[in-house]
Amino acid sequence: MAVTASPERDIVATPMQRATREALYAGAIALGLFVLFIGLKTDQNISNELILEQRWGLLAIVVVLTMAGRFLYVAYGQPFLANQKIVDVATGLLPESMATRFFRLPYFIAAIATVAVLVFLAGSLDGLLGPGLAGYARFLRALAIIYALASVLFYFRTFIHAHFSALGITALALYPIIVVLVLA
Repeated sequence: MAVTASPERDIVATPMQRATREALYAGAIALGLFVLFIGLKTDQNISNELILEQRWGLLAIVVVLTMAGRFLYVAYGQPFLANQKIVDVATGLLPESMATRFFRLPYFIAAIATVAVLVFLAGSLDGLLGPGLAGYARFLRALAIIYALASVLFYFRTFIHAHFSALGITALALYPIIVVLVLA
């Protein structure tokens, strides 16, 4: 008996077709998983009777968000990640990664300067900006600290990988001392 190849299998779906199909699959899976968790809620009424509340709108929002996320990932995220692995023929180098574009020295210096200014003004932020905007300034300070720490971890990742055990033990030993000194 001869085995024949179907011509339909040779046709490769475009990224948009594949993204649409996978988004529909993800939506069906999300509907099946979340119908009992999100779509239906048990509660008690005033007579202590168990009642079942239907939350189909909330379930629809979760399913649509799941479908949109899967569609965006398959249509745009996967091709972008695949392009990051392609070597430039002329130079033989990989393209610049997202991390090297995100963690630049001027951004790191700006983050450190932002932290320094906002720490210096920490006590007077409420008076300078008002209580509403002072909260946003504190949030900006927290984001700048997180960015600066992430930059340090990114640039020293090979050193951290090589000396992970010693760094971990040092951090565990110094953390209680630093906390006591800061909170004292």
